[in-house]
Amino acid sequence: MKEQQTQQPQMSQQQSQMSQPSQQLSQQQMQEQLQAALDRLLLANDPAAGQWLGAFQQSQEAWQVTHSILASAASLLASSSSSQPPQGMSPSANALILFAAQTLRSKVQLQLSALDSSARAALLSALFSLFQSFCCAPNQHQVLLQICASISALLLQSPGTAADLEARLAAAMSAAEGGGGGGGVGGVLGGVVELLGAVGDECTDEQRWSVGVVTLQRKHVFCLELLSHSKFVALLLQRASSLSLSALSQSQTTPASAASGPVAAVDPSAALSLLHKTLRCLFAWVRIGFLTDLLAADTWQSHVLPLVELAVDSLQEPCLCEVAAEVVGEMASRHEPLLPAITPRLLSCFSQAAAAHPDAFPPLASAASNPSSSAAGVSGSGGSSSSGVDEEERERLVAAFASAIADVGLASPAHVVLSPQLRDPFAAAALRCASVHSSDHRIAISLLPLWSGLSEFLSARVNSSSSSTTPPLTPQDAAAVQAILLAALPVCLSHAKLSTVVPGGAMGDEGDEEEQAEAEAAAEDYREQLEESLVDVMRAVGAGNYLSTVAPLLLSSALPNPQQLLADMPAVELQLFASQAAGQVADSDRPEDVAWACQVLSAVAYIASGVAESAQSSIPPRLQPWVHRAIAANVLAYLSFLPRVPSIVPALLQSLAHGLVPPTSQGASAAGARQAATRSSSSSRASEQATSACAAALCALCEAHNTSAPTAAAAASASLNEGLVAQLVAVGENLHLSRLQPKQEADVITAVASAVSSLPPAHQLLALQRLLHPVLAALQALEQQPSSRILCEAAACSFTRLALLLEHIRLPSPETQRLDSQLLQCLQQLPPSLQSPELQQQAGAQPGAQPGADSTRGGEGSGAIQAFLLAACWPHLKFLLSLPSSSSSSASAPSLDRDALTTAVAAAARCLSPLATLSGPAFLPYTNPALSSLQTAFSTAGPPPSPLSLSACPSILRATESLLSLQAHATADHLQVSADQLQLSASLATSALVSFVSAPACTALKSPKGAEQHPDITEALLHFASSLLSLVPPSHLASDSSSPVLPPLAHLLEVAARGCTAAHRGVSSSSFSFISALMTAATQQASSPSLQSQPQSQSQQVAPLVQLCTAHGPLLSHALVAALLGPNAVSRVQKCVTLLQQLFHVCCCAAQGATPGATAAQAAAQAALAPMHQWLVAALSSLPPGFLKAGEAEAILPAWLTQLASAPPALTPSANEGERGNTRMLRRLLRSFADSHRHTAVGA
Repeated sequence: MKEQQTQQPQMSQQQSQMSQPSQQLSQQQMQEQLQAALDRLLLANDPAAGQWLGAFQQSQEAWQVTHSILASAASLLASSSSSQPPQGMSPSANALILFAAQTLRSKVQLQLSALDSSARAALLSALFSLFQSFCCAPNQHQVLLQICASISALLLQSPGTAADLEARLAAAMSAAEGGGGGGGVGGVLGGVVELLGAVGDECTDEQRWSVGVVTLQRKHVFCLELLSHSKFVALLLQRASSLSLSALSQSQTTPASAASGPVAAVDPSAALSLLHKTLRCLFAWVRIGFLTDLLAADTWQSHVLPLVELAVDSLQEPCLCEVAAEVVGEMASRHEPLLPAITPRLLSCFSQAAAAHPDAFPPLASAASNPSSSAAGVSGSGGSSSSGVDEEERERLVAAFASAIADVGLASPAHVVLSPQLRDPFAAAALRCASVHSSDHRIAISLLPLWSGLSEFLSARVNSSSSSTTPPLTPQDAAAVQAILLAALPVCLSHAKLSTVVPGGAMGDEGDEEEQAEAEAAAEDYREQLEESLVDVMRAVGAGNYLSTVAPLLLSSALPNPQQLLADMPAVELQLFASQAAGQVADSDRPEDVAWACQVLSAVAYIASGVAESAQSSIPPRLQPWVHRAIAANVLAYLSFLPRVPSIVPALLQSLAHGLVPPTSQGASAAGARQAATRSSSSSRASEQATSACAAALCALCEAHNTSAPTAAAAASASLNEGLVAQLVAVGENLHLSRLQPKQEADVITAVASAVSSLPPAHQLLALQRLLHPVLAALQALEQQPSSRILCEAAACSFTRLALLLEHIRLPSPETQRLDSQLLQCLQQLPPSLQSPELQQQAGAQPGAQPGADSTRGGEGSGAIQAFLLAACWPHLKFLLSLPSSSSSSASAPSLDRDALTTAVAAAARCLSPLATLSGPAFLPYTNPALSSLQTAFSTAGPPPSPLSLSACPSILRATESLLSLQAHATADHLQVSADQLQLSASLATSALVSFVSAPACTALKSPKGAEQHPDITEALLHFASSLLSLVPPSHLASDSSSPVLPPLAHLLEVAARGCTAAHRGVSSSSFSFISALMTAATQQASSPSLQSQPQSQSQQVAPLVQLCTAHGPLLSHALVAALLGPNAVSRVQKCVTLLQQLFHVCCCAAQGATPGATAAQAAAQAALAPMHQWLVAALSSLPPGFLKAGEAEAILPAWLTQLASAPPALTPSANEGERGNTRMLRRLLRSFADSHRHTAVGA
């Protein structure tokens, strides 16, 4: 303590140089204020006190005050007995001491840069003095930890200070040994070990305070500084372990009152604590590699072997086994030369532990045959065993040995399995540990990497070539490893059997609901990790060996009857789960895989049929989702083999459809329904996953069957269509009653559409009528109560399902429909509400009759099913699209829910596109009213209080684009198209564009940040305009400068120019596409025959679209330059090159159109260089000052313009090699410019 008293004035003097307290208070006054604030915080939870203490921790005076508090406490501890706390050390005072230690540690870690080198040296000496005092202090371990953290942080941040670490620690132990008090050698030795562990952790723990404070290079240097003390640390750890083990041995043979000598200072509990600290310290130093230096220094016997024996032997002690397992695993994974010493001792310790704790390690044979017995050994009713170890300690002991065994086996599989002396006891130990059941399956999970590692080792060594560095395994060794893996399979799967993971012993038993939910969640997590290991083992041992071990039922030639299967459904479900792994690696092109895969599939179908046809009471409700999920997983795993066994498809489809319905709605009794309802909260996860798996499998199965059935098994397809499509249609018809997620609904609807597509026309019409019934019912209910939010949301869901159905269904050709007499009979039986004039005309036609010129208003090529869809859907679509405008135009109209109406209108708009595409020419008479309805709905969208929100606009724009595309293609399909028809098509398109751009929804896009604030509308609107420019002939788009479409195009051009630099990829891409489409239309309009055939005086006028582009030339040039220098500039270089070429070509068209007579192309190109030069100069000049080097613009522009003038407007097949070379040169110039300024900030 004299050293401390001499250091304290020096420390105080250094700190007085570092900081000046904000308040001139004495040390005693400051301590009193701290004590009062801390009491208020701990006793009254006073926020003001917490803020004051936080401010104090950041202050400069905290250095001196905290050290003073700790030094005073150290003096008080030195004057008291080592076994009892000193008088005056109240809980409040202890809290102040701990707060001072925490504050000092925080300041050393985060604010050490405020101290100079001399202050750091004084602080380090003071900290070591405090360390020596608190090592032996009773009930001050937390304070000691803070001091150790402070010392380790100071050493890490102060280069060179770790050099005398060994001398400081030796001096501290010598002083304590000479003093003979304060806990003696045992107390200080424990503190030294604690400090060395904290110092070692600083080199490896990257998630602590040092991130951002200390560089990785400094950590590496600090690690090298520590490794210079490796021998000292090894001998010190041996000394601590020897002292602890001697104390433990003496405590077992000698009463505590008779103990004497150095050992008398260490009681059994303190000895175990010292051993734990020793192992933690050893773990930290093994991680930084100190054993590497010791092995290289040839100190195996004296320094390394005792530490290896200490780590392995500690596995037998329940309170030390966890940290011992970490040390053994780190040693094995980092130092393979240690394995010959680790493995035999590990197996010997395991044998001793198994003999000492037989209830913790049940014999392998009984554990494998009766998993519940091993579960009782670890997860039983609690209590202590005959060996004095309770349940928790037994599980901890087994888990530690399992972890150590897995790490040793993974470190070098060859070392373990190629030695006959080690292989059998090692496998037995691993299997005995794996057979022990625990509530969270952590023991079995820790051994899964071992089975995967052995499988990979076996696969690699069996298949290695003679030229490989690793020789192949002998048949005997390969057979031995394979036997180990096959023995591990049933042990691993025993943890996944559902009847053993639910308290009560069976899935259907009553029990604590929370415990059952936790058990199912643990089983699910274990199965997710087990699947990968099963696949690895299956690849190593082969499909035949694997399936005969884990799923013998699926390979049986005589399957039991359904009643027997249902009686042992947990075991059946477990085999279904295990068989998935084989399907994931099976290859349908390998003949050897086809036989067993088809056999497994047939067995799965047989089980699925029994499950679907059984009474629901036969399978516990909690088990049903697991069974359905296992069946679905097998369908997906063996999907490629289904065409070889088409006869089993009906049974699989029936089971998957059955799995989509929750257990509570499948006809259970009232009592059973109530019981299942109480369990729904805990089993919802399993039900959701089962439903998702069934939906995905149903979709994949229907698609695969429909693509293969017409050519492979027409008869089976016919039976499928007649028998099971009706069940699938029933699933789709009742989809609104289920609780499926959108992705699951999409899978089911895709499956239903795929199945319905294979039906004959008459059956297809009937199926569609059934599928449309709930949709139409929801829409009719909404029409009666349009203000109902619930009905509006139901209508939105119905339209979403209808859109998915129409997108995926395939209808027969109109010719096929006309030849089907049954279809005509079905048409005549439709209810009047689904009839239309076109449909009645189809129903009155004779089978096989050719349509006349006026057969339908839609023209030639329409079918009866298309007419039915239009008659059923269009009135409701029209009503819903007109609902926003009707509510806003009439004051007496009922108020509508804005969000629900927006969702419904968006869904209706989405439904229009597939309906129009599917109907084909039959939809043409509905095009005008549909476009009008969409435009009217779009005009009502905007900020509140508009009836629609802006989120409905993208769907409306996409639907309008689809309808205009249908109209344009239908017009182009006619061989003779009149000018009036073309003008009508152009008028529809331009009218839609003008209506959209002038709507309130697009007002926000006019602001500078409008495109970024509304990216979805911007992207959809620009994409719509680009499609319009490609659909409408330029000559019909804007015939003169007074065309009403020019102002909207000008507005969109400004929006696109701003969008070129947008960070949103969709906005950026659509902006580039629109500008390119507009300039393409401009050049086509300039070269159109109608313009060239005009008189001389009229042809001098520039094409309107050319005028539009050239008028915005400065804006476009600025946008392209900014795009080169903005985000994602590298990916935009090619787009900028193309647009610059197009802009130059537009300038050429403008020069040629303004010049009297026929101007040569070369002269027009020269004339176009002037505006291009002017625009690019202005664009470069608008960059922030200092962005370009002096004279850079004048240097780069001539090269750009030269390549621009000699390159084609865009790369075309007709461009010669020289023109392509000029384009490549221009692209290289622009990329070089973008790269050289990529990291320079550009102002907005």
